[in-house]
Amino acid sequence: MSTSLIEARQHANDLIMKSADMKIMQQKMDEMILMDWVNEKPTREDLKFTVSPEARNAWLGALRILSSTEPIITVPRNANDLSLNEVADQIEKICKAIWYQSGRVAQRPVHYDLLNSLLRYDEYHLAIKDTQDMLDLSKKNKSSSPAEKHRLEKLAASTPYVFEAMDVKSGYWERDSFGLTCYYRKTAMTYGQAVNLFGQHALDKSNIPASTHHSDQVYHHDYWDLSVHYAWLSRYGDVSENDYLLVGSENNGRHELPYIPIVCQTAEASPLEGDSKYRRQPLLYGAWKGSLWERMNLIGTIIYSSLFAVASNPMYVHTQAVPGSKISIDHSVIGGITDVPPGESLQLLQRDVINKDLEKGMLLAEQKFSESTIYKQVLGGDAGSNASFSQLSLMSQQGRLPLINYQRCGGWGIGTAFEIMFDLMKDRGQKRTVQYLQGKLDIDPKELPEDLLIEVNLDADLPQDKLQQANIASMLKQNGLASTAWIRENILNIGQSEDMTRQVQEENFIDFMFREGLTNQMRQEIAAEEKQKAQEQAQLQAQQAVQQIAEVMKQQAAQGQGQRQPLPGPLQAQNLAQRPPVRPNPMQPQGVQQQGQPLMQRRPQMPIDQSRNAAMGGMPPSARGLIPAQAPGQTAVPAEDYTGEMQEGEETLS
Repeated sequence: MSTSLIEARQHANDLIMKSADMKIMQQKMDEMILMDWVNEKPTREDLKFTVSPEARNAWLGALRILSSTEPIITVPRNANDLSLNEVADQIEKICKAIWYQSGRVAQRPVHYDLLNSLLRYDEYHLAIKDTQDMLDLSKKNKSSSPAEKHRLEKLAASTPYVFEAMDVKSGYWERDSFGLTCYYRKTAMTYGQAVNLFGQHALDKSNIPASTHHSDQVYHHDYWDLSVHYAWLSRYGDVSENDYLLVGSENNGRHELPYIPIVCQTAEASPLEGDSKYRRQPLLYGAWKGSLWERMNLIGTIIYSSLFAVASNPMYVHTQAVPGSKISIDHSVIGGITDVPPGESLQLLQRDVINKDLEKGMLLAEQKFSESTIYKQVLGGDAGSNASFSQLSLMSQQGRLPLINYQRCGGWGIGTAFEIMFDLMKDRGQKRTVQYLQGKLDIDPKELPEDLLIEVNLDADLPQDKLQQANIASMLKQNGLASTAWIRENILNIGQSEDMTRQVQEENFIDFMFREGLTNQMRQEIAAEEKQKAQEQAQLQAQQAVQQIAEVMKQQAAQGQGQRQPLPGPLQAQNLAQRPPVRPNPMQPQGVQQQGQPLMQRRPQMPIDQSRNAAMGGMPPSARGLIPAQAPGQTAVPAEDYTGEMQEGEETLS
C-alpha cells in the first residue's frame, strides 16, 4: 500500500509528538556535556558559580576509548556460506575502502560522530548515499558550477557509496520486529543550502516563490517508509500548510528500493520498556535522573563562594588592652616582626571554610556519579600508590563493562549498513569501483553473494589488552587449539588472514636472503684473511731460512774452511731448480758418483713435497729447521746438533 503525501505529513507530525519526552532527555544530555547549567541554578550574582566537569569527562573518556581504533570489519567464515570464503577478503577490502573514503569526504572518521551520538543520546542515525545519484542530480542542474560537478565526479570515482552520520535531534523513526519501517527528518537550513542540495531546477518545479532569498530560513523535510520517499521544503515561521515538494512528484513517491537507506541503532535502550520515553538510556542517564550533576554544581558553588568571601576578610585577630591601640607589622624582615604591647595579643583568625559535611557530600556525589557512568581508573585515574600492574589491568578491564553494549550494538549497526549497501548495489546492477590504499578495486554486483553477513567490532585500544591478546594467541597456536586464520580474526582482530600470511612469508624470505648474503660476505672475508695470513707466514719462513743460511756461512768462514759447502735450505732448491735437469745413466745405479762430475754439480734424488710451493720459496714442512745432507746417502740433522763431523759412509774429498 502506497502512502500519499498527506498521509506522510500526518505520520511525520505523529512521530514528532511521540518523541517529545526523548527530546527533553537529549537536551539535558547536551547541558551536562556542554557544561551549560540551567536547572536549579541559584540567581544570586555574588556567588562564584562552579560547574562540575564530571559529566563531560566521563562521556569524553568513554568516547576516546571506543574511538581509539578503526572499526574492525570482518566477514565471518563460520556464519556465511562456504562459497563465500573465496571472496571474503575482497569484500572486507571493499568495506574498509568505502568506510575510509566516507571519512575523507567528511574530513572526520565516520565512527567518531556515530559513537558520539550513541554515548550522548543512546542512538545514532547513519545514512547510506549513492554517489552516482548525487552526480546525476548535479548533471541535471544546469546552474551547477564546474567546481560542484568536479567534486562529485571525483567522489563517484573514488567510492560508490558514502556513509553520513546524521543529527539525532532532527530525526524521528519507528521500527517493527524486523527492522526500520519509517524515518522522518526535519532539518533547518538556508534556501541557498537547499539549492546546493537539490539544484535550482528542482526548486523551480516546486513552485517556491521567486522572492525567496538565499539567506532565508527554510525547513527541509525528508520522509521514508518501505514504499515511498518524499522530500519537501517549508518556509521558516510559515503557519500555512504550503509545502514545496522536491522529491516524490513523479510516480507518487515510490522509490522501488529493497531497503530504506538509513540505519537507526540503539544501545542501552530496550523495546521491552513500556513507555517510549524510557527507551533511550544514554551513558549519563543515571547521573541525570539522580540529579547528581546539579548537586555537585551546588556544592562546588558553595565551597568556592565561601573561600572567596573568607579570603577577603582580615587574617588576624587583635585583642586590645587599651581601646584604640594599634599594632604594626614590620615586613622588612623575612617573616615579619610585630611588637605587641603588654596585655594585648595578636592571633591568626581561625577559619573553617570548607565544612566537613560538604566534603562528604561532594565525595558521595562523585562516587555515585562514577558508579552510574564509568570508573576513573579506566581513564587513567589514580588506583593507589601500591597498585600493581595486574591489579591496574584488572580494574581497567572491569571498569569498561558499562561500555560493552555501546561497543557491540554500535558495531552491529555499522555491519547492517554495509549489508544494506551491498543489497542496494546489487539492485542497481551497475559495476562500480572504489579507491583502495593499493589501487582501485572493481565491484561487480553479479559476483556479490546472497545473504551476506558482515560483522564490525569497535574494539578499545589499551596496552594491557594487546599484551593479553598476544599471549592468548601464542598459547592457542602452540597447543593447536585453533587455526591461524581464526586466531587472527577473533583474537588479534586482524582481517584478511591470507594477505597477512603472504606478507609474513615475504618478510621471512627477505630476512633469509639478507642473512644468507651476510653469511657469504663473511665467508669471503674470512677466506681472504686466511689467504693473507698464509702469504705472510710463507714470507716469514723464507726470511728465517735466509737468516739460517747466513749464520751457517759465517760459521764456516770462521772455521777457515776453504772448501765450499752446499747451500742448505730453499736457496739450494732454488739454484737446482734453475739448472737443467741431469738425466741419470740407466746403466749406472743410483747413488753411485759419476766420475768427472764435481760434487757441487750432483743433484741428489730427494722426494718432492707436494705441499711446498716452489714459487713462494721455503722448505717442505718436514725439513724445516734441519741442516741439509752434505752428500748423497746422508740424512739431514737439526741445526742445534750439527758439529761438522764426518758422517758414516762419507767420502773424503781429495
